[in-house]
Amino acid sequence: MPARKFHHATIREPSDFTAGSFRTIKPSKAIDDQDAPRFVIGRLKGQTTTTTQAVLLPDYWTPRRVHEWLSASGRRPIRVAWANPDTDRDRLRSALERTKRYAMEAIADLEDGNTSGAIVGMRAAAAAANSAALHAGVRLRANPGAEQYTSAQTSIREAIIHLVQADKNIGAGQSAAALEAVESAADHIDKALERLDPETYGTGKKRNVCEPPDRNPPAAGAQGTTPQANEPQDNPFKRDTFALRAMVTEASRRGLQGVEWKHPTAGWIFTTSAKPETFAAFKTRQAARIKAAGGRSVKWHPCRGPACKRKAKNPAAPRQLVRLGDILELRMADGSTHKWARGERAMLVSPGVEKSSAGRASIIIAGVKSARPAPRGPHKTSERTHETWHGALPTGAKVADIPGPDEFQRAAGRVKAIVYYSLKWHDRASYIHEFKADALPGLFAGPRGTYEIRGGKFRVTARGIVN
Repeated sequence: MPARKFHHATIREPSDFTAGSFRTIKPSKAIDDQDAPRFVIGRLKGQTTTTTQAVLLPDYWTPRRVHEWLSASGRRPIRVAWANPDTDRDRLRSALERTKRYAMEAIADLEDGNTSGAIVGMRAAAAAANSAALHAGVRLRANPGAEQYTSAQTSIREAIIHLVQADKNIGAGQSAAALEAVESAADHIDKALERLDPETYGTGKKRNVCEPPDRNPPAAGAQGTTPQANEPQDNPFKRDTFALRAMVTEASRRGLQGVEWKHPTAGWIFTTSAKPETFAAFKTRQAARIKAAGGRSVKWHPCRGPACKRKAKNPAAPRQLVRLGDILELRMADGSTHKWARGERAMLVSPGVEKSSAGRASIIIAGVKSARPAPRGPHKTSERTHETWHGALPTGAKVADIPGPDEFQRAAGRVKAIVYYSLKWHDRASYIHEFKADALPGLFAGPRGTYEIRGGKFRVTARGIVN
């Protein structure tokens, strides 16, 4: 067997050499390079000079590069024993298929707006790619040297980089960028699978990794068929304990409920709640969903971590926003309009908005009934913003019990003009503001009939809404 860290190219048979005369050397110019080719030399029988018996080439070199290097150096090997045998390739192939499955689940969660579930799927995919590649005997190199031909290891490394970037994008609230990064990671996993098995994953028909392997393969030697191996590593119904442990830990840390279940074709799946909620509500909804999909639940994972207890005992306080007036009409760029009666929809802004630069301000539209008195009164920044706009300190300060800023995600068009009623400077009147045509802000819908106007170049100042 060759050294596991090298491809072993035999130039002369060992039986042609004097026993005990072998030694391994490296070229003098590459003494400090641990991954440079090495040469096994020895003395041929009846001679006093040394001759090359074999060449040891780094394991991350592709077969094409190995053969080109041997041809360029003028050596014709009798045979080449590769560093990673087929059993390692099978384990790596199975690991990549699991990674692809987790990545596809994360993509589905991102498209459905379930960012919490997407984070769990992305981290499970990254953990599976790292651990499985290392278990398969593949060393992920930070610097592959002068590699000219992209190998499967390079594709795995690129996929992990994209998954880590997607995790960062989610943390920054950039769901679209995270979706693009996860899709790029899935493409790199496809490339790695194609290089491992070009006949199955290349130009030919690709096998769907969500489909279970054939339980009754044709008999070996049957006409028109080939024997099919049903390896446990290729079975999507085999439980991946490492990835499952990582997903359960991450769900508990984020205060999410979880459930393990089996899909009739996709195999083993771990699903989390989209946001922190009670276990009873999560179990009722997911049990119906699993039954509708034809699956069965295996184990429920109720959240018992500190994150769950904190959310149960200390619910998040509503945001304190400043009420500037009432929204009467929104005129959209596509010609449509949204109209409300006075006293129906409040126009709210964040404290300190008057000091924001152009394009940083946002206006929240929410029902007037959702605003209730603050238990301890407004803070100083709220008072300053109210006084800047109305010219007087607030007498009945309000705090808006509305969705958080990350819940306004669904784009509803571009706002061309806004009509609002305000007591600004004790002048009870309606105002209209038209936004610049080249910098129209966007309208984003939230739950319970709420909206947010953001983008463009407008500002909220003592003179009103200005461009």
